Amino acid sequence: MKSEFIVLGEGAYGVVLHVKHASRRYHVAVPSRAWNRIKHDHRSREDIVIAVLASPHARHLADIELAVYPDWLNTAAFFVPKTIREPWLGDLREDRKRMVAAGCSRRTILWATLTQIVLLLLHAAHHTLLRIICAVTRHAG
Repeated sequence: MKSEFIVLGEGAYGVVLHVKHASRRYHVAVPSRAWNRIKHDHRSREDIVIAVLASPHARHLADIELAVYPDWLNTAAFFVPKTIREPWLGDLREDRKRMVAAGCSRRTILWATLTQIVLLLLHAAHHTLLRIICAVTRHAG
């Protein structure tokens, strides 16, 4: 896999990078002085990633693939009947893991999760309404 990086933020004290290297993803903080020295060496992006990861000044903020966040979805899943939990929440959990592996922000993952839950509720409400209408029209006719 090709090594890449994306600058997530730059401030007075340094730079936060999202780094992809050897099929792993990291968030790394690099002090401004070290970042300027690495960045201005006219290296390839792959060499910059290797230099950042080897730098004694860099701090690994998170190993994204191994990061475990307190997950409200897993906690809420205990209150959902198993007939709904298995097909719907299993797929939703897989989507969330894929988004984390792709480097999406927590806010993006939250919005995607909430959107899918709202669509699931609308789908369930639609089918419930259809069942009620069908039951009423059968008894009326």
